[in-house]
Amino acid sequence: MSAQPTTRVQVAIRIRPTIKKGSHNEKVVVSQSGHNGVLVNEDTKNEKKYVYDNVFGSTASQSDVYEKIGRPMLEEAYKGFNVCLFAYGQTGSGKTHSLIGDIYDEDKKGITPRFIQDLFDEAQRRVDEDPELTIKVSFTMIEVYMEKVHDLLAPRQKGVESESLEIHEDSNRRVYVKGASVHHVLGYERAMQLLKKGNASRQTAETKMNETSSRSHAIMQISMSQEFESIDKKDLECTISLVDLAGSERQSKTESSGQSFEEAKKINHSLLMLGRALNSFSDRKNQDAFISLRESKLTRLLSESFGGNSKTWMLATVSPTLYNITETISTLDYASNALAIKNKARINKSIRDLEFRDLVKLREHLEACLTQENEALAVCNSKVEETNILIAKLKERVQTSNNVQIETELERALDERINITKKLKSVLQAKKGGSMSCFSGVCTFKVSAVGKEYFTLVVPVYDCGGPPPLLVCHTDTVWKDGDATCDVHCSEILHFPSFASGGARVTMWMGKFSDSKVSSSVVRADDGNPQLLCSQRFVVEDVSSPRTFFQEQPFYICVEGFLP
Repeated sequence: MSAQPTTRVQVAIRIRPTIKKGSHNEKVVVSQSGHNGVLVNEDTKNEKKYVYDNVFGSTASQSDVYEKIGRPMLEEAYKGFNVCLFAYGQTGSGKTHSLIGDIYDEDKKGITPRFIQDLFDEAQRRVDEDPELTIKVSFTMIEVYMEKVHDLLAPRQKGVESESLEIHEDSNRRVYVKGASVHHVLGYERAMQLLKKGNASRQTAETKMNETSSRSHAIMQISMSQEFESIDKKDLECTISLVDLAGSERQSKTESSGQSFEEAKKINHSLLMLGRALNSFSDRKNQDAFISLRESKLTRLLSESFGGNSKTWMLATVSPTLYNITETISTLDYASNALAIKNKARINKSIRDLEFRDLVKLREHLEACLTQENEALAVCNSKVEETNILIAKLKERVQTSNNVQIETELERALDERINITKKLKSVLQAKKGGSMSCFSGVCTFKVSAVGKEYFTLVVPVYDCGGPPPLLVCHTDTVWKDGDATCDVHCSEILHFPSFASGGARVTMWMGKFSDSKVSSSVVRADDGNPQLLCSQRFVVEDVSSPRTFFQEQPFYICVEGFLP
């Protein structure tokens, strides 16, 4: 299996114009340098330049920002990639303005309304060109407030706190919010109604830095599928995530107290956890470090956006003044770390395509079994025909002679015919009623940690009536000097297909080393949960880097099912 190509997180900086009121509008010390540089000049002795993918100065328009970020995201989404944009920065630095803006003013619209407008315009163009194409779009909008997840599009009663939702993972370890409402959308106008409703439901409050400071992290998810009537064309699906993070704050500046102070602590905690995750993902010196994304609800919800199946953009907004220089430098460092993060985005084919492909493989497998059975039957029939010819000749000789030897040969021929017939019946019975493989699927993994590691692998086969089988495994890896040992254990199979009631068998091997192959015996299907006792120890000796060898060498496990 070839490795998925990596794509780096794209990072852009937007410098907010100065605000001409009060003492906060001090000397400008942050400026744009070229199309991708930010120059920080606190004084003539301390000058530092940062480089990113794009930098937008104070004169950049909303349209400029969209063309560099929103337009590429739209193109990748229609190719079938998951895409994500998250806006980060100090409170009052212009995150929500850049992401949402004024949806009633064409010039002041942010990335989100422009993206949605182009999403539906492109959908209409594609449907007009191909009558067999159907494009479906649905919206979900949630917020993380005080480490609780709420549905921003669910009906609310005044004075009553909305229900807190739980975060779950499906069988493919994809994160989702259980109970969040899904709204199917047919056009731009309906999408804008949902966007306005969701923004109106967000937790906001006035601080000294911002009159309408967002007190929660808002995540809008747009699910899009492209379905074709013809099976010759690939059905695609993708998830588009637009994230408006709450602004980081310093209590000494915002002068928050009471509930606002508690909100600020939760906001800063989740942003701190997100920052630690970014640092871990971007630290190329410590590839084996454990990265926990469960420290906060925010990092868990954004887990696919960093190192996962997504193409990700980051827009960091900063203030240009000396008064905010501490927060600005923190944001620029935050963004620099994101530049080093690499994701493994892949095109998302729909379930229907996967099922059809596996059906074709199953048909080819059954046709091969039938061919083998017919060949064996033809051989047996040929022997029967030869015996019948011999018997006919012997009968002819008996009719012309009473020789005892001829009668003995005839009896022997008759006995041989009976034996061949019995063997033929035995072969046919074994082919029709014996154990015969009805499916097989090969899954792969690589060793990623020292010690015990538990995981579940999806077996890529069509199961004719349910989810794909799941193989439960664990590894126990020890690195020592120039040697390395890895014990691989397969313990059980979940969702085993009901039609394979004849039992299950697993075979494992390491990479191209065929002599490392080991197979279990065929075990009972056990009502869809076969219990396995298959283990193998893989040892690597006298290599310069056993850790690198194991991590780059894939392990393969073949799962087979048998008919009764």
